Amino acid sequence: MSDVWDRATEFLGDNLRALAPIGLLIALLLAFQQGLTVMKDGAAPGTSALISIVGFVASIVALVARLGVQAFAIDTNAGLSEALARVRRRVWVVIGVFFLLGIAAVVLFIPFFALMIAGGVPPTAFNGNKIDPAVFQSMPGWVGWSLFVYGLALVVGLLWIAARLSLTVPVVLFEQQGIGAFGRSFELTRGLALRILGALILIGLVGAVAALAAKAVFGSVLRLALGDGGPLGAGAVLTILIVAIVATVFSLIGDAFTGKLYVAARGGLADAGIDAA
Repeated sequence: MSDVWDRATEFLGDNLRALAPIGLLIALLLAFQQGLTVMKDGAAPGTSALISIVGFVASIVALVARLGVQAFAIDTNAGLSEALARVRRRVWVVIGVFFLLGIAAVVLFIPFFALMIAGGVPPTAFNGNKIDPAVFQSMPGWVGWSLFVYGLALVVGLLWIAARLSLTVPVVLFEQQGIGAFGRSFELTRGLALRILGALILIGLVGAVAALAAKAVFGSVLRLALGDGGPLGAGAVLTILIVAIVATVFSLIGDAFTGKLYVAARGGLADAGIDAA
């Protein structure tokens, strides 16, 4: 795994000039999406729907850019342009794979709602974004313990599955697979789950802490310097952009790591073309 880290950091260092524009694009799209989220609060239904559509389009563009980095890390000799072209040809397959994973996640959360209903929580309590804590007071103790045990098992299980499915997207891009990419990712990550999980947690935690620190520090400084102009004032917008840049840096690290992990899992033949990437 240390060799994968070394190759990922070497890739980022050697291709910094090529990656800088796409990194800036990702950061701008992240900031733009955050701004849309702020605009959506309190907007009229029609405006809210339009904002959602624009946000979806922005997320697709950001996805193509990020996956382009992964593809570039896998087949560096082909160049970034070819990597992006490959992603554009397969992006809807990737989205389909993500959709299937989303359905699976929803199914895994069904027992939570079933246990709550069995404990006396009315179905109407789930209509809003938040559940009134008062509805839990009359639940039997066994329901609470069941929710705790299932929740703990679900978190552990999802982390393990995330590690085993970490190479699903590279498989979709480079092996022309759809649903079969799930099984192929499991095959490639056999015996590596704990090390992959450790790397993903490290990137995620450090990235989250860095983003929170950037938001706290720059948010306070810019608010003092530029005044409190509201959620879309100059200070707030600059803070959103800075946080997006920090998040983008760690997303690029994660994408480079995933790409080089796929190369290593396929035998390290990065320069042998698509079939032996």
